[in-house]
Amino acid sequence: MSDIILLDGDSMIYITGDKHADFSEVFHFCYANNTSLDDILIVLGDSGINYYANEKDYMLKKTYYSIQ
Repeated sequence: MSDIILLDGDSMIYITGDKHADFSEVFHFCYANNTSLDDILIVLGDSGINYYANEKDYMLKKTYYSIQ
């Protein structure tokens, strides 16, 4: 994760660069920093989520949507 922007209250905005469909660093960051569903993550560049436009992308999106 590269930049952190503070908001009023407890919410945070996090900004990061290309992920190329590998969000393991993001998962580790969220766990280590106790992020919440009120926080916002902005991925600048290649997220890799719509790369193939097929079942592989669907499964990747389904996995990410299920994370709480």
